[in-house]
Formats: sequence, C-alpha cells, structure tokens
Amino acid sequence: MLTNVAATGSSNRAITWQRYAKLTGLTQLEEKCLRLITWNTGTIIKSPDWTSMEPHQLSALLQRSDLVVEDEVVLFQALVSWHPAHTEEMLQHIHYPMMPTEKLFDLQAPGCRSEAISTYLHREGLLVYQVHLLPMDAISQRHDITTIPFTMRLYTSGRFSHLWDITGYQQMSKISMATPFSTTHFKLTTQWHVTFFPKGQSISTKRLRNNYLYRMGFDEVCQDNDFSTLSVSVNNCDPAGKTHSHKLSILLYRCDNSVWFVGDVKTLEVPHSGNAEIKDLIPLLERDKYISNDTMKLHLIGETIWEKC
Repeated sequence: MLTNVAATGSSNRAITWQRYAKLTGLTQLEEKCLRLITWNTGTIIKSPDWTSMEPHQLSALLQRSDLVVEDEVVLFQALVSWHPAHTEEMLQHIHYPMMPTEKLFDLQAPGCRSEAISTYLHREGLLVYQVHLLPMDAISQRHDITTIPFTMRLYTSGRFSHLWDITGYQQMSKISMATPFSTTHFKLTTQWHVTFFPKGQSISTKRLRNNYLYRMGFDEVCQDNDFSTLSVSVNNCDPAGKTHSHKLSILLYRCDNSVWFVGDVKTLEVPHSGNAEIKDLIPLLERDKYISNDTMKLHLIGETIWEKC
C-alpha cells in the first residue's frame, strides 16, 4: 500500500486508505496518505473516493495552510460536487477574496448552480470584486485583511506560481540556473528572481601563496560542493514596507507510477531587500528520488502575507 499511495485520479484510494490506516494504527501509511491528499488536491478531487470523504476529514483538510490546489474556484467546484447535504457547511472554509474575478463571473452564470448555492455565492462574491478593484488600505478599513479568508493557499495557477522543469540533469555540470517570474495578489504585483544550483557549486577562492621559490601572491583555488542551493529575491515590490511580507514555497515533484506528484514542500521567508536562501534544497542522498527521465521538476509559489494597514 505504501508503494501505491501515489496513483492517478481515477484509481487513487488515498482517502480510503488514510481512514483504514488511522483505524488500524498504521502511522506511516496514514501520514503518507495525508501528505499526498494535501499536496495533490487536483488528483484527489478526481478520485472515486472524493465524494466519500467524511465531513471531519474534509474540514481538517480545508484548514491546512499547506493545501496545494490550482486556485480557490477549483476548490469551490470540488466542494459543490462533494456532498449536497454538507455543501454549505464546507463552503465556509473557502477563501472567497482569493477567487479570480473572471472565474467567479463564470460561476455566477444563471442556471449553473442551485438557488441556495447561487445565493451564497452572490453574497460572498461582492467582496471578491471589491478586493480586486480597491486598494488594500481601503479594504482594511472594513475587513481584517490578516484573517484566513485573505490568506493564500499554495496555488499552482500562473497568477501565483511558476512551474520549473530542469532538464538534462545527468550531463549537467555544477552551474547555476535562474528564472524570473511574477505574481499578482489583489492589486499588488511582485517580481521574483530565483537562482538554483541543481548539482552543487564550484566556488573559486584566493589562497595566499607561501612558497619561498616564488614571489608573494595569491593562487586561485576551486572548491566543489554538492549543495543544491536555492536563493530568491523580490524587486519592484510596490508598495513595499510594513503592509505585507513575502514567502516562497517550493513544491518538489516525484515521479511515481509514471506520474508526477508533489513529494515535498519547502518554504522560506523573503525580505523586501536582499536574498533569502536554502543552503541545500534537495540533499544529494535524496536527489535521485526527485529525478525522472533526466528531469527535475519544481513549482515556485510566491506568497504575499498582508499585515494591518
């Protein structure tokens, strides 16, 4: 069961297996199932077990800060299809301000939802349009923007993230790779710059020459390491300062049963000026697990955390 937790949506049984593991005390299996469910929600909502998820299971999942999903509308649609008797109860966990306005507009098309869901969505949808139209200092006068509804999940849509395929790994030397990307959170656009050393670094240092046969001077010495260092910075962040902070989450993909799944998540806080760094993103002894077909796959998610204006 441990080797088959990761499976495509149509044959994935992680939800049922997690319940079974909890009842039988199989802690390792329970934890592996929970990680897969949390970090691969797009796969789970397509599984045959999705509609059998118990309310307390689903409620706990929706309150996790590391829930990975394409966007809030995808999650909303999955909840509507889950269980009609408990739908409105679970919809309270949706972060409505985080919905993309164009997708919300499509959701509100006449005749697409039941009357109860349409009424609920219309009531919550007003705030969605407001936060995408007005500056945050105006929104903060009527709403506490530090609360959960204004908080990002780990969204994989292009508005919040960048999928990075690193190919040709086996023949790669110890070089750095860089990628810029931008994210938009309400009316704030942030530019990110990420540098990564997939196989480690070759660092040149100067060493004092101490040999009486030669003139005093310095020799250049090259030192190699295997640290897969990742560094990140933000620029053109306006307005910068005390209204918000930034965090980068990195999804590390593993290929199981010929399908890529998120296998781990690393995070770091990013200052408004200067770099933040993870010294060894994927340690050498674990690196082979994250390489398939000569490819390493990362997903960079830029988060904005609002503070009181």
